[in-house]
Amino acid sequence: MYLIVKFFHLVCVMLWAGSAIGAFWFVLVSRKERIDSDHNNEELVRRDDWVRHHFNNVLKIEHIAFPLVILSGISLVMLANWDITSGWLYWKLGIVVLIIIPMEIIDTWLSHFYVPPTISNKKQGLAAYNKAIIVQENFLKIATPTVAITIPTIMYMAITKPF
Repeated sequence: MYLIVKFFHLVCVMLWAGSAIGAFWFVLVSRKERIDSDHNNEELVRRDDWVRHHFNNVLKIEHIAFPLVILSGISLVMLANWDITSGWLYWKLGIVVLIIIPMEIIDTWLSHFYVPPTISNKKQGLAAYNKAIIVQENFLKIATPTVAITIPTIMYMAITKPF
């Protein structure tokens, strides 16, 4: 049973991290094209809106997979009868609880509740749309390097159990 749960856990980790990284890449490329050209180019604005809309839709995969990562991780701890105060697991759980979970809560709120209504009502509230995009981009500027450091760190600890 342990190996089945471990396999499920790893698949969910890939869905969680992979969907966000892949979708965010398209946002970066779209935004760069728009910034590098005329900001009023209607086609680039339309494409950027389309990418943003689908970015927030793809994040549904991330936000479904994340609770499954947490639940399967808890299951692994129970099945393996690990002591949560052992060094590697203690630090891994600390990173997850103190960094990853709060970041996912903010990301979920931004991508499903804050930004999407402004995209669909862009013509009526351009100022609200621009503010929402800036808030999301500022969050992603912080979240991206944080994830680039924490995910490999968590994976390293889970695989090598260094202490």
